Amino acid sequence: MRKTLLFIYFLMVSVFLFGQEEITVRGTVTDSENLGIPGVSVVVEGTTQGTITDMDGNYNMTVPPDVNLVFSFVGMETVTVPVNGRNVIDVTMESSVVDLEEVVVVGYGEIKAKDLTSSIATIKSEELTKTPSGQAMQSLQGKVAGVQIVSAGAPGSEPTVRIRGIGSYPGSSDSQPLYVVDGMYFDNIDFLNPSDIETLSVLKDASASAIYGVRAANGVVLITTKKGSLNEKPRITYEGYIGVQVPQNVLKMANAEQFVDYVNQTGDEADIEFVQNAMQRYGRSRVNPNVPDVNTDWYAEIMKDAARQQNHSVTISGGSDNTAYSLGVSYFEQDGLLETARNSYERMNIRGKLD
Repeated sequence: MRKTLLFIYFLMVSVFLFGQEEITVRGTVTDSENLGIPGVSVVVEGTTQGTITDMDGNYNMTVPPDVNLVFSFVGMETVTVPVNGRNVIDVTMESSVVDLEEVVVVGYGEIKAKDLTSSIATIKSEELTKTPSGQAMQSLQGKVAGVQIVSAGAPGSEPTVRIRGIGSYPGSSDSQPLYVVDGMYFDNIDFLNPSDIETLSVLKDASASAIYGVRAANGVVLITTKKGSLNEKPRITYEGYIGVQVPQNVLKMANAEQFVDYVNQTGDEADIEFVQNAMQRYGRSRVNPNVPDVNTDWYAEIMKDAARQQNHSVTISGGSDNTAYSLGVSYFEQDGLLETARNSYERMNIRGKLD
C-alpha cells in the first residue's frame, strides 16, 4: 500500500512539472507601415516578467505556453495576444488617437493647452462677439490679463494695443503688435470683421513670440478665420445687431454762477478779466448782476444723446470629400457721438476661404 501511494505521488509531481514547461517565443513588432518599432514593452499579462524589442523591433523571451503577452508603447494602441503554444508571434501596432482637449495654434504647430509653458491667451469667437464693436481688438478690452487696450473713441478707429509695454521696434511712438491672420503678416486688422474670426490668440512673452523675430517685439496676435468642414452640406449663417451708443461718465460742467464764484475765490487775474469781458459782451444776469447773462453747457451742445451702430454678416460654408469652403459678406456702420459734419464710419467686407 505504501509503495502504491509513493508511485501516485511521483506521478502527480511529474505531470505538474510537465504542465509548467516553458517555451521560447520570438517575433517582430511593426507599425502600420511595416517598420520595426524599437523599445516596445513585451510583458506576460499579470506579471512583471517581460522584455523590450531591439532596434529592428525583434524580441525573444521564454514564457509558459498558455499565457497572454501584452505589447505596449507610447503613442501606440496596447495589444494583448494569447501565446497558445506558438513559438513565433508577430504583432502590428496602430497609432493611438488621443483626445487633444484644448489646443493652441502657434507659429510652429499645435500644442495642448496643459503642456504649454509660455504665456498665451486664446479667445473664442463667442467671446469676441459679446462686445459689439467695429474692431476685433477693441472687443478684447478687459478679457485678457496683461493686455492694455485704449480706444480712440472715433467711429471705426483702431485702438492702441500694448501687450508687452512700449517696445523699441520700429520706434517708441509705435508699439502695436504683429498680427498674423491665417499665416499672413499685417500691421493692423482694420479690414477684418470680428464675426469672421474663429479664434484669437495673444502671445505675450518672449518665448512664445520668438519665432517671429524682431517684428514680434511688441507681442503677436494670431487670428484664425472661420472655415468650412469636409463632407458638410451648404450652410447659411446670419449674424447681426442694431443698437445705440449713449455717452457715459460725461463731466458735469459748472454753470455761470458757480464758475464766477470759483474765479472770485481763486483771484486769478486772467479769469477775472475773462468774466468782465463776458459781462460787457452778453450783459449781466437779471437774477445775479455779478454773473454774465450766458450759461452754455458745451458738452450738451457738441454731443448727441445717442448714436446708431449696426453690423450684419452672412456666411455660406460647407465642403465635399476633398474641399472645404467659407464665403462671407459683412457690413458695419457706426455713427459718432459728436455733432460734426462728418462723424461716421462704414465698412463692407467680402471674405473667402478655400481649403
